[in-house]
Amino acid sequence: MGIVERKERERAKRKELIKKCAKELIFENGAASVSMADIAKEAELSKATLYLYFVNKEALFLEIFNESNNNFIERIYSKLNPSMSGLEGFKTVWGCYREVFGNSEDLIIMFSIWNYIAPTLPFVQIGEEAEADKNTSELFYTMITDMIKKGIDEGIFDPTINPQTVCRILMILFSSIVSSASKLPKAVRKSQFILNEIESMYEIILRGIAKESVNRDFFKFLQ
Repeated sequence: MGIVERKERERAKRKELIKKCAKELIFENGAASVSMADIAKEAELSKATLYLYFVNKEALFLEIFNESNNNFIERIYSKLNPSMSGLEGFKTVWGCYREVFGNSEDLIIMFSIWNYIAPTLPFVQIGEEAEADKNTSELFYTMITDMIKKGIDEGIFDPTINPQTVCRILMILFSSIVSSASKLPKAVRKSQFILNEIESMYEIILRGIAKESVNRDFFKFLQ
């Protein structure tokens, strides 16, 4: 390995270390309470070195946010396949939400960062603003909307519902739960109560958009 390649590898490893330390501090203390000095100390680097990798805290946090969001979308796609019904796909996506929230720190970190970077801006836009919202949630929005349309075509969901509206409601509800959880003390962020709420939300929404003739037992989260 040449000198240039070795330096690039060392730089990449140090950048990953910085992001890892930042994520640990964000999860522990919340994004608003974490400073570049805190991150430098945790990574055992000088502040000057830290700024060689990220121009400011916002740039560092935004990169973490985008990576976590993209990883979450990729995780969902890896579990889906074209042969799934609309209901099966919907349950798979919601199961990923439940699984990631219960077993990973990523969603808490994402929403903690969002609350810091854009405290007055909702994670999911509504109305005319929704049409102009081109952030990384767009792919997820399209995926959920397509599943609802597929469920309508298969005779499971009410054909009079608006898939785009239902999708936005779902995203708003879930983002509200995770956003609120990110502001709680660490010890209670992933309580069984919150996990149960996520499961209940899934069932309530599906029961609400299903055709009257469909057996409601199909919508139990753990079935």
